[in-house]
Amino acid sequence: MGRVALPAGLLIALIGTLAAFVPLVSGLALLGIVAWFSLPGVLLGWYLYRGRPGGWTAALLAGPAWGYVLSSLVLLGLWALGIRSFQTLMLAPLPGIVLAWPARALAANLTPPEFTRKDLVAVALVLLAVLAIVARPYSQVGVDLPEGRAYRAYFTADFVWAMAVTAEVSKGDMPPRNPYYLNDALHYYWLMHLLPAVEHRAAGGSLRLEQILLVNGLWASLMFGGFFYFFLRHFVDRPWAAGLAAVGVLFCSSFEGAERWWWTGATLDQLRSVNIDAVGNWFYQGMKIDGLHRALFWQPQHLVGYLLGFSALLLLVEARDTAKAGLLFLVGVFLSLSMLLSSPAVAMLAAVAAAYQAIRLIQARAWKAFVPCAIAAAIPVGAALLLGTVLQYVDTRSPGNPLVTFGVNSLATHRVWMTMFLNFGPVAIVSVLGVLAAAWRGSLGRFVPVFITILVSAAFYTLVDVPDHGGVYLAWRAQRPQPV
Repeated sequence: MGRVALPAGLLIALIGTLAAFVPLVSGLALLGIVAWFSLPGVLLGWYLYRGRPGGWTAALLAGPAWGYVLSSLVLLGLWALGIRSFQTLMLAPLPGIVLAWPARALAANLTPPEFTRKDLVAVALVLLAVLAIVARPYSQVGVDLPEGRAYRAYFTADFVWAMAVTAEVSKGDMPPRNPYYLNDALHYYWLMHLLPAVEHRAAGGSLRLEQILLVNGLWASLMFGGFFYFFLRHFVDRPWAAGLAAVGVLFCSSFEGAERWWWTGATLDQLRSVNIDAVGNWFYQGMKIDGLHRALFWQPQHLVGYLLGFSALLLLVEARDTAKAGLLFLVGVFLSLSMLLSSPAVAMLAAVAAAYQAIRLIQARAWKAFVPCAIAAAIPVGAALLLGTVLQYVDTRSPGNPLVTFGVNSLATHRVWMTMFLNFGPVAIVSVLGVLAAAWRGSLGRFVPVFITILVSAAFYTLVDVPDHGGVYLAWRAQRPQPV
């Protein structure tokens, strides 16, 4: 009964969530578009995992985000050529399907987790948890007042900014213009906003821009939930344990809200004016650290960017032989796609993948493979850097602070243990117990990729800064993935 009830409940919850903020027929149509754009990645996943137990399940968990970005990259090419016809632009996934075909050659080298029907129940539970988190906030975005459409102040930094970027991209300029400065390009990684911009341009006044963005954000959150479970199953054998771990992190990643409620006795009504995600910074002057909820609510570009970067790492985890240049080329493709969606994340995730790859090659004594593998991975990453330059993602002409600085960030080291405990307490406690259990079973080596991720994140958190953003930008993103 559970195998039927949970998927049925998931479908009902999805329909109810959609109906809360968009006309249901329009919402289903928009979901159909993003599902169509996700198809190349699902096929890519099938090419990689075909012949394995539960290969289709693996493809459906990992592939949608891959396909969305591959299709968006083709969409970008059509957009750059001046094509603005909605019908023509909707053909973008077709070349993406063709691009996924060569990955078939890598299948024999990959060993993903084996998925069974029990995994379907666990995945449904994780996706229900995602809907439970995002449904209410999505339904409360914006309210009509006599003075016009009003939004809560917190949304200004994220969702209203996304609306401004999408509206600007929809005008069709290449590259998009900066809406706040004359004679300037939009210096922002806006690829995630291109499909919503196309939809907004086609919808005219029949749908609010915020409704289009919320449907795309809902799809991104569900993609993340499925991939999060896929990620965990590489390190956790039992579906029920992976499902509970994912749900636990999604619901209980931080003690910040509990600290305000229990330690200070604040009421829930009083907490409405508190940014719960910044308690460690507001009240303890520690580093701001983004939680997963902020990404689930308002930052799909970062959510999918991390997802793609971790996909690169998982390819190396799955590979029996990491000395294959073709494998590293696909690793580089995932990292390059991550760069085009969320530029700050890829530096960390590339460092994680490079460190783990070096360990695997050293263990195999494959010394001659270092250079060919590095070149293979660097080719797509270099292409993404070039594309980002052409699109003017980064403002390199304005005088002032350097783009990146290296050295100890004083904010990151202030009351660091209190800040870490508030931001990661629930996850850290369970993780320590998990590490002890792994040590007792003699399986610590299995978690080397996770340990590398933590070390690299800690290094970026402490030693790398983007000074133009008040000393917090890379540090707060360095701790968001919470992969343990």
